[in-house]
Amino acid sequence: MLVNVRVEFKGTYGFKLVLLDIDANYTLGNLERQRRETLLRLVNENPDAIRKVGDEYKTRNKVLGLNKVLQSIAVIGSQNSEGFTDFVHTLHSNNFKYTFAINVYHSSVQGAGVENELVGRLVDIFNSKIPYDCVVIVRAVVLKQIFKFC
Repeated sequence: MLVNVRVEFKGTYGFKLVLLDIDANYTLGNLERQRRETLLRLVNENPDAIRKVGDEYKTRNKVLGLNKVLQSIAVIGSQNSEGFTDFVHTLHSNNFKYTFAINVYHSSVQGAGVENELVGRLVDIFNSKIPYDCVVIVRAVVLKQIFKFC
């Protein structure tokens, strides 16, 4: 919530906080309204990709089955980043000795024009017709916390 306040001090009563204005653009209610409008727009404009069933939104990804162990992985990332190196190292040195088939699709993951490059790699993965278990976009350097279980 964004508010404009004034602090007053009275010798008899001490400090007093006077509320001058509330900016409704920063209230949770307004954010929730925007979220709902966005979801409604997505449902209306993309009925083949997302639909509302009761209180839940169903997308193509939500109805896909997921293998118990993801072994065939398409990885999008910058090969020079620490996050990328950590991710690949964690997969190869996991405690369970699982082996993973990893195909790397090199891409910048930050900076100007990155969106087009990432979309291009996703298209490349789709066009490869390889039945990957998942696609991972690596950007963060704190992956060691995520993969504690390995």
